[in-house]
Amino acid sequence: MDILGATTQFFFDLTPDRLLGEIESVGLRPTGRCMPLNSLENRVIEVELSDPLPTGEKSIVVKFYRPGRWRPEAILEDHAFSQLLAKSGLDVITPVTLNNTTLLKMQDQMLFWAIYPKVKGQLVDEPTHEQLQILGLKIAQLHEVGSSFQAHFRPKLTVANYAQAGLEHLLQFQFLPMSLQSSIKKQGEELIKQIGLNYSTQESGDGLTSSTFQAIHGDLHYGNILWNEGRPFIADFDDMVVGPLAQDIWMLTNVGSEEEVLRQEALLSGYEEYRPFPRSTLPWCQSLKAIRYMHYLGWVCKRWEDPIFKQTFPHYENVSFWEMVMIDFENMARQLQSVREYDPFSSY
Repeated sequence: MDILGATTQFFFDLTPDRLLGEIESVGLRPTGRCMPLNSLENRVIEVELSDPLPTGEKSIVVKFYRPGRWRPEAILEDHAFSQLLAKSGLDVITPVTLNNTTLLKMQDQMLFWAIYPKVKGQLVDEPTHEQLQILGLKIAQLHEVGSSFQAHFRPKLTVANYAQAGLEHLLQFQFLPMSLQSSIKKQGEELIKQIGLNYSTQESGDGLTSSTFQAIHGDLHYGNILWNEGRPFIADFDDMVVGPLAQDIWMLTNVGSEEEVLRQEALLSGYEEYRPFPRSTLPWCQSLKAIRYMHYLGWVCKRWEDPIFKQTFPHYENVSFWEMVMIDFENMARQLQSVREYDPFSSY
């Protein structure tokens, strides 16, 4: 087994005791009380400390990064971006600096980890009009900082990097039924074609010109936003990418009804109090949704060796699931054709 393979197996086998031992090795004193938190990609636990950190926290969240996903430089860019946002006055959850670094390395393993303060707050799945305006303003501030942040090691959110790569991982999946492989490949390629056509007004072969790309959160959904006393705290920059601004909008107001259009308009009205939003990119939202879907499918297939994925996604072994995926691809391609013919924001 190579070094990365051995480290990956070690990552799979991590137990709370091993994690607490690593935390003790950097001079912290856990009480022994800890709780695993919901995370598939990384191993994340909440830990109570006997003595508070210099910043005052006695409860911390510790993230152990999946080996082989990110280079250390890429993780440090995620950390640097969130720290810059905090210095600019945004409520974001940033990693703790310990021993002059935010990125720690497990002894004798190529396994990296970081400490975050525990921030109290509530998840809000259905924000009010006022909350959407507040959130829109905060996203605008985030994008203003991101417009000048140089990310050299984060991926670009392109069709090739996410949709095409996702389809390739999917087609290699051991439980993809042989009887459906050809049809899913055909429908997937048609969907990718329609995604590309939706970007056809741009000059780039990927449809997105360099001027439309910048550092963004990349995974901004309501599960990564904690509300505390009317203020949204943005968390988890692990999926930070260089991509279009619309990526940080569509998951918050997934336009599919008149009500959702109004919710998105509330979000954008708050955004545009601070800076203009390129509304000409709003039709990309359906394409970005399709890209995420293809990426997500491929991500699960790629991670299948991890036991937690097999436990969480047992339906990936069912023929009926892949039949639905084929239908989803076909429907999404058809929807993208409709997007090019109708812009729900034309009246605004």
